[in-house]
Amino acid sequence: PPSPSQEPFPMPPEAFSRPVPLQDVTSAVVYGLQREVVGVAIGEQDEARRGALREWLATLSALLPAEPNRQQMGRLEAMCAHERAISPERWEELLGEIEAPLLPTGGPAGGIAWAACRGASADARGYPCGLWLLFHTLLAQARTDAQGVAALRAIRSYVRFFFGCQGCARHFLAMSNLEADPLDGVRTASGARLWLWRAHSLDAEH
Repeated sequence: PPSPSQEPFPMPPEAFSRPVPLQDVTSAVVYGLQREVVGVAIGEQDEARRGALREWLATLSALLPAEPNRQQMGRLEAMCAHERAISPERWEELLGEIEAPLLPTGGPAGGIAWAACRGASADARGYPCGLWLLFHTLLAQARTDAQGVAALRAIRSYVRFFFGCQGCARHFLAMSNLEADPLDGVRTASGARLWLWRAHSLDAEH
């Protein structure tokens, strides 16, 4: 019988028919680093959060579209590798040490501006929409099964430790633990992409 990460859960048609604006993807990265991660203090004994941040930066440096963007995330990843504790103030310092703009390719002036994710007001859609686009884009960029599975797990850790909407994070983590379709059961890059599409569909129904 097919595994939960294979048929009978085909990739939805819209996965192939809707171009993803790079502006929304880069805006989601910048928003997350400047407004979400900055609010989380990482202590010396906080191995889980520190590991989650490193995994997220490693994923961005490997899979984010455009080589200049990947290089910038690689620099930030290397800087964080030497940090045992990262306070909000220290995180702002680290970001400030990266040559501006933080993401030089595809990013809007000012770093954050939504295109496809623009809502009717400043508080509508925006970051949550952009974050889903970023997640899908990262998994689409994965070239090996190991890369895809690692990226999906890095996404889960980012949501667990850094996503500011706690109710949204709890819902995502609950989906990742569904007995019929656990995230930890994913073994391939295509399976990771399919799992995220199913999670996105369930989230839209929530």
